[in-house]
Amino acid sequence: MVINKQGIELIKYFEQCKLKAYKDGKGIWTIGWGATFYEDGSRVKQGDVITQQKADALFEYHIKLFSSGVTKMVKAKLNSNQYSALVSFAFNC
Repeated sequence: MVINKQGIELIKYFEQCKLKAYKDGKGIWTIGWGATFYEDGSRVKQGDVITQQKADALFEYHIKLFSSGVTKMVKAKLNSNQYSALVSFAFNC
């Protein structure tokens, strides 16, 4: 399964895209659509700046990563909305 359009729109609605690193509500450095780390595993840090293209690519990377985790962990049959809600939940945790 893959996250549906509504799931992606929901995540983006709540995350909003910021191209300069900022501290989230828990004080964790975050960038783009809510990313706290990059594809190579390095953490977002103060002073980081990315392009919109990089933010979108990083979002896609994280969606694939968390989708994979949901697929591995959940054995119950899910409809598209249930699956997308779980990916959104995993993304935000």
